[in-house]
Amino acid sequence: MGFITFGQPFNLEDTHKIMENAKPDAFMFHAGTTKGGLMGFDTPDSIEETAMRSEEAFQIAKNYNPDLLLFAHGAAMETPEDAQYMLDNTSCQGVWTGSATERIPIEKAILEVSERFANLRLKKK
Repeated sequence: MGFITFGQPFNLEDTHKIMENAKPDAFMFHAGTTKGGLMGFDTPDSIEETAMRSEEAFQIAKNYNPDLLLFAHGAAMETPEDAQYMLDNTSCQGVWTGSATERIPIEKAILEVSERFANLRLKKK
């Protein structure tokens, strides 16, 4: 039908299963819920650990399909600098954002403006 399919595993076992059975065109390893912000999962993983786990999944996937498009997502990748680290230190060809571009920046903006309003003072008479 001409669709591009994505595989999105959360672990190495599912990486094998998706690659063997679904044979996707592109692969996005979901390294875990994005940490950071008010509602982020408090993962102990550093960006270095996120990159290592992601690269392990990328290598498994590439063994099934060397032409696969690879994307990184989640866990400690919460800033543009983290995303650049993933691009520089894994074989991914792109990043897939979610909370890093949706929830976290909005939380920061709302908190900043709310704090400014909370700091307003009545003029002295």
